Amino acid sequence: MKTRNVLLALAAAAAVPAFAFTGNNICGLVRIDSGSTNTVIGVPWVEVGTGGPVTVSNLVSTANLTQGDELRYYDGSNWYGWTLTSTGWAGLTTVTDKGNEQLNPPTANEAAIVRGKALVLVRQNPKTGDTVNPFYLYGQYTNATVSAQTITRASEQVYMLLASPYAAEFNLNAEGKIAGMNGNDQIIVFDPNTGAQSFFLYRTPTGGNASAWCREVVVEKKLGNKTFKQSTWVADTVVVPPGMGFWYVAAAGNGTVTITW
Repeated sequence: MKTRNVLLALAAAAAVPAFAFTGNNICGLVRIDSGSTNTVIGVPWVEVGTGGPVTVSNLVSTANLTQGDELRYYDGSNWYGWTLTSTGWAGLTTVTDKGNEQLNPPTANEAAIVRGKALVLVRQNPKTGDTVNPFYLYGQYTNATVSAQTITRASEQVYMLLASPYAAEFNLNAEGKIAGMNGNDQIIVFDPNTGAQSFFLYRTPTGGNASAWCREVVVEKKLGNKTFKQSTWVADTVVVPPGMGFWYVAAAGNGTVTITW
């Protein structure tokens, strides 16, 4: 009988021991402690056994999830969605978001998502009181190189859900990771516990002379009885935790954006 390696890694939570067993396949389980209703999750695994793109039904474990929870995937043009039922993930007839809708999505057993992409988990009960209900991403580990992600600009903004294809944190501001940025491009990262959005704009930081991914810092100042808000842009490290995804919003225009993992 064949055995499989089991690798347990923790994302966005306190450290726990990792363990592994020798065998023919290396399988991964990423635990994500998210107390947010909407969580952007990454795809770091491939399908167990085949090594191909992992199917939705196998990627997201139903443990700790509730019937009625949803998975949503945006491919750059259309939304696809699945809801958790008593028998597993079932396709939503219509998913509407950002003015887009997709009818008759593929089943969760057929829908396969490649490493480096991301999808959104919409949960009804992410917490029990003050305690977060973690969820798990399952699949087969591989360190095979993933091709650079290319986003082609258009006459309107282009949205893409992305994530590191490796089960490790990813620094988007690292030198050489992203090429072809536009001064109006955005990266949107979500806090896994609160769902709060952090917006990073590619621009020159206040007082700087070289463009970088920057976040806006607003400081209130008082002058007499009046309060003014002063905005500055600060270059910041944009680190996405393992198993988490982000939005890349490519500004309208010509050319392409290339992200090298």
